[in-house]
Amino acid sequence: MIVAIVPSAGKGERFGAETPKQFLKLKGIPILIHTLLKFEKNSLVDEIVVVAPSSYIDFTLNLIRDYGLKKINKVVEGGKTRQESVWKGINAFSENAEIFLIHDAVRPFFSESLINSHVNTLLPQIKKKTPEFQGVIPAVPVRDTFNLVENQ
Repeated sequence: MIVAIVPSAGKGERFGAETPKQFLKLKGIPILIHTLLKFEKNSLVDEIVVVAPSSYIDFTLNLIRDYGLKKINKVVEGGKTRQESVWKGINAFSENAEIFLIHDAVRPFFSESLINSHVNTLLPQIKKKTPEFQGVIPAVPVRDTFNLVENQ
């Protein structure tokens, strides 16, 4: 079983909005939903666990219902740190989980092929009695942006 853990418990304080950025809309849809839809539509992902701020759990459940997401197993309260939130998500999973995919809620611009390549890299390792490795991390080239500003 493949489980996606989506940490969504951050407050987005540096962003400066009153609402946490995962609930802000992008093209009319909350950023969290954009991210969850990628896992919902992926045939390799069996379950999704969302880790949300305690004050937004009901709001998150309503969004999941409104957008008809079916793979969400649980929405759990986040921790004080991202690490603690991920741990809470892992502890909420189905006992049959073989692979955990952990992806931040506010990063919706990833591809289905990224999910598939990670799963397809890990599955053969899991089946080995002595796997060479037990995890993978995506490495995507950084694209720096430079702006020239005149007359400051």
